[in-house]
Amino acid sequence: MTRLGKLLGWRPGIIYAYSGLHPLKGTRIDWIYVGKTRQKLENRHAQHMGYTKRQDAQPWSDLYPSVRVVFYFKACPEWWLNLVEKWTIKWTFPLFNYQHNLKNPRRIPKYEAVAQRVERDRLRGTVGYGRVMM
Repeated sequence: MTRLGKLLGWRPGIIYAYSGLHPLKGTRIDWIYVGKTRQKLENRHAQHMGYTKRQDAQPWSDLYPSVRVVFYFKACPEWWLNLVEKWTIKWTFPLFNYQHNLKNPRRIPKYEAVAQRVERDRLRGTVGYGRVMM
Protein backbone atom coordinates (compact mmCIF):
# COMPACT_ATOMS: atom_id res chain seq x y z
CA MET A 1 0.00 0.00 0.00
CA THR A 2 1.28 3.43 -0.84
CA ARG A 3 1.85 6.20 1.61
CA LEU A 4 -0.95 8.19 -0.01
CA GLY A 5 -3.33 5.24 0.47
CA LYS A 6 -2.55 5.16 4.18
CA LEU A 7 -3.08 8.90 4.47
CA LEU A 8 -6.48 8.56 2.81
CA GLY A 9 -7.49 5.78 5.19
CA TRP A 10 -7.26 2.98 2.64
CA ARG A 11 -6.68 -0.28 4.49
CA PRO A 12 -7.42 -3.96 3.86
CA GLY A 13 -11.02 -5.00 4.48
CA ILE A 14 -13.13 -8.14 4.41
CA ILE A 15 -16.84 -8.77 4.00
CA TYR A 16 -17.54 -12.18 5.51
CA ALA A 17 -20.58 -14.40 5.95
CA TYR A 18 -21.55 -17.31 8.14
CA SER A 19 -23.54 -20.35 7.17
CA GLY A 20 -25.05 -22.58 9.82
CA LEU A 21 -28.06 -24.51 10.99
CA HIS A 22 -31.46 -22.86 11.05
CA PRO A 23 -32.36 -22.62 14.77
CA LEU A 24 -35.87 -24.05 14.30
CA LYS A 25 -35.71 -26.21 11.18
CA GLY A 26 -32.24 -27.69 11.64
CA THR A 27 -31.43 -27.35 7.94
CA ARG A 28 -28.19 -25.74 6.83
CA ILE A 29 -28.55 -22.26 5.34
CA ASP A 30 -25.90 -20.17 3.61
CA TRP A 31 -26.56 -16.77 5.13
CA ILE A 32 -27.06 -16.60 8.89
CA TYR A 33 -24.87 -13.53 9.44
CA VAL A 34 -22.92 -11.03 7.31
CA GLY A 35 -20.28 -8.68 8.67
CA LYS A 36 -17.24 -6.58 7.86
CA THR A 37 -13.82 -6.38 9.45
CA ARG A 38 -10.36 -4.95 9.04
CA GLN A 39 -8.92 -7.56 11.41
CA LYS A 40 -7.74 -11.03 10.52
CA LEU A 41 -10.81 -13.17 9.94
CA GLU A 42 -9.64 -15.66 12.60
CA ASN A 43 -9.69 -12.89 15.22
CA ARG A 44 -13.16 -11.74 14.26
CA HIS A 45 -14.41 -15.33 14.27
CA ALA A 46 -13.04 -15.83 17.80
CA GLN A 47 -14.97 -12.75 18.93
CA HIS A 48 -18.25 -14.02 17.45
CA MET A 49 -17.78 -17.42 19.06
CA GLY A 50 -17.02 -15.94 22.48
CA TYR A 51 -13.46 -17.27 22.62
CA THR A 52 -12.14 -13.89 23.75
CA LYS A 53 -12.60 -12.42 27.21
CA ARG A 54 -13.66 -9.05 25.82
CA GLN A 55 -16.70 -10.20 23.85
CA ASP A 56 -19.54 -12.62 24.55
CA ALA A 57 -20.64 -15.24 22.06
CA GLN A 58 -23.33 -14.48 19.52
CA PRO A 59 -26.66 -16.29 20.05
CA TRP A 60 -26.06 -18.25 16.84
CA SER A 61 -22.55 -19.43 17.79
CA ASP A 62 -23.82 -22.93 18.69
CA LEU A 63 -25.45 -23.55 15.28
CA TYR A 64 -22.30 -25.06 13.78
CA PRO A 65 -21.36 -21.84 11.98
CA SER A 66 -18.87 -21.81 9.15
CA VAL A 67 -17.30 -18.52 8.10
CA ARG A 68 -16.22 -17.56 4.59
CA VAL A 69 -14.90 -14.48 2.82
CA VAL A 70 -17.43 -12.92 0.47
CA PHE A 71 -15.30 -9.93 -0.63
CA TYR A 72 -11.66 -9.14 0.10
CA PHE A 73 -10.17 -5.71 -0.56
CA LYS A 74 -6.42 -5.14 -0.46
CA ALA A 75 -7.14 -1.50 0.27
CA CYS A 76 -10.37 0.45 0.54
CA PRO A 77 -11.80 3.39 2.47
CA GLU A 78 -14.26 2.86 5.33
CA TRP A 79 -17.21 4.23 3.36
CA TRP A 80 -16.66 1.61 0.64
CA LEU A 81 -16.47 -1.26 3.15
CA ASN A 82 -19.69 0.00 4.79
CA LEU A 83 -21.45 0.26 1.43
CA VAL A 84 -20.48 -3.25 0.32
CA GLU A 85 -21.54 -4.73 3.68
CA LYS A 86 -24.90 -2.95 3.48
CA TRP A 87 -25.41 -4.13 -0.12
CA THR A 88 -24.49 -7.72 0.80
CA ILE A 89 -26.96 -7.74 3.71
CA LYS A 90 -29.75 -6.28 1.58
CA TRP A 91 -29.27 -8.88 -1.16
CA THR A 92 -28.68 -12.01 0.94
CA PHE A 93 -31.28 -11.57 3.74
CA PRO A 94 -29.23 -13.15 6.58
CA LEU A 95 -31.18 -14.50 9.56
CA PHE A 96 -29.42 -12.70 12.41
CA ASN A 97 -28.33 -9.30 11.10
CA TYR A 98 -30.23 -6.33 12.49
CA GLN A 99 -28.87 -3.25 10.71
CA HIS A 100 -29.85 -2.92 7.04
CA ASN A 101 -32.00 -6.05 7.43
CA LEU A 102 -35.26 -4.82 8.95
CA LYS A 103 -37.32 -5.58 5.82
CA ASN A 104 -36.21 -9.21 5.82
CA PRO A 105 -39.29 -11.34 6.68
CA ARG A 106 -37.04 -14.27 7.78
CA ARG A 107 -34.98 -12.13 10.18
CA ILE A 108 -34.80 -13.36 13.76
CA PRO A 109 -34.74 -10.40 16.19
CA LYS A 110 -31.95 -10.32 18.77
CA TYR A 111 -34.26 -10.90 21.76
CA GLU A 112 -35.76 -13.94 20.03
CA ALA A 113 -32.34 -15.28 19.06
CA VAL A 114 -31.19 -15.00 22.69
CA ALA A 115 -34.36 -16.75 23.93
CA GLN A 116 -33.86 -19.56 21.40
CA ARG A 117 -30.22 -19.94 22.49
CA VAL A 118 -31.18 -20.13 26.17
CA GLU A 119 -33.72 -22.83 25.31
CA ARG A 120 -31.21 -24.81 23.23
CA ASP A 121 -28.70 -24.61 26.09
CA ARG A 122 -31.37 -25.77 28.55
CA LEU A 123 -32.26 -28.77 26.37
CA ARG A 124 -28.58 -29.68 26.08
CA GLY A 125 -28.12 -29.40 29.81
CA THR A 126 -25.74 -26.46 29.57
CA VAL A 127 -27.90 -24.04 31.55
CA GLY A 128 -25.94 -21.09 32.83
CA TYR A 129 -23.86 -20.67 29.69
CA GLY A 130 -24.35 -16.96 30.31
CA ARG A 131 -21.89 -15.67 27.75
CA VAL A 132 -24.44 -15.01 25.04
CA MET A 133 -24.40 -11.43 23.76
CA MET A 134 -27.57 -9.42 24.34
